[in-house]
Amino acid sequence: MTLMPPAWLLPWSADVAAIAWFPLRPFERALSALRSMLRRPAEIDSSLDERSQRLAEERDHYRGLWFGEQLRAAELAGRLEAVEGVRRIDRSASRPVSAPVLGRSPTPGSKTLVLEGGTDAGVRTGDPAVVRGDLLVGRIVGEPTAQRSTLALVTDPATGRLDARVVPRPRGGASGSGGDDDGTALVPIQLMPHPGGMLVGEVAVGAGVAEGDVVRLADPSWKRAAQGMQLGTIRSLRPLDRNPLRLRAEIVPEVALDRIGAVIVKCEESP
Repeated sequence: MTLMPPAWLLPWSADVAAIAWFPLRPFERALSALRSMLRRPAEIDSSLDERSQRLAEERDHYRGLWFGEQLRAAELAGRLEAVEGVRRIDRSASRPVSAPVLGRSPTPGSKTLVLEGGTDAGVRTGDPAVVRGDLLVGRIVGEPTAQRSTLALVTDPATGRLDARVVPRPRGGASGSGGDDDGTALVPIQLMPHPGGMLVGEVAVGAGVAEGDVVRLADPSWKRAAQGMQLGTIRSLRPLDRNPLRLRAEIVPEVALDRIGAVIVKCEESP
């Protein structure tokens, strides 16, 4: 039989196996029923499900708190770095106060921010606000409350004219010919806020001004703590149609002023 092909053995061997197992079917069913009766049913502990759900909720809760603290720590580190940056470069004896931005003016055309920081922190009307150490954002306007104050951006039309100085960079690799290092060859310029979120002014042709030069505030109507702070850089210089001997300068702030999340107010008075 073992020499026969498997394909010839399969049909009739399967039938023989079925016939051999047929007498045992009743006993198999009886034993299955007895096993089901003797087996202890699985108990469902409802309190265990409740505890598992509660633990999962607590895990998610504390995980969210942990991520929140991570973000808070990063924010505080950034604010501390900003305060230290102001202290390193400031020579006006002002006191830096970190002030988060709480809101923005909904009035069309107005560029003002509501800050968390008022008279209790020493914030007064006219105090300038900066970011990144010396990037001038604006100054406090109106009457601050104990906990709140309003900041008008330098690009706000209500700010009016700004007296400033262009700091030309050294040309052609020359040293000692102006720039941030020696402070010489500063070019006066008067700026006005532009609706496009920039400042515009005029300079004479041949004044040594070029695109990319830094522009800094030199306006006596602002507090001492604001003097010398950076307003932005020159983005473009174009000849004026009415006067070909003058150039129209467009100055753009280094950051989007209306999107910042916190500023450093340079307070000149103690709280």
